[in-house]
Amino acid sequence: MIHEQLHWSVSLAIWIGIITILLAIIWTLKFRRKKGV
Repeated sequence: MIHEQLHWSVSLAIWIGIITILLAIIWTLKFRRKKGV
């Protein structure tokens, strides 16, 4: 049960990392577009 919980935490951390990177890319593109560069 502890092993399963650990696996869940790792999967969740990976997903959070992927989502954060995607949001950062989208935010950067929007910011650039708004700036007009």
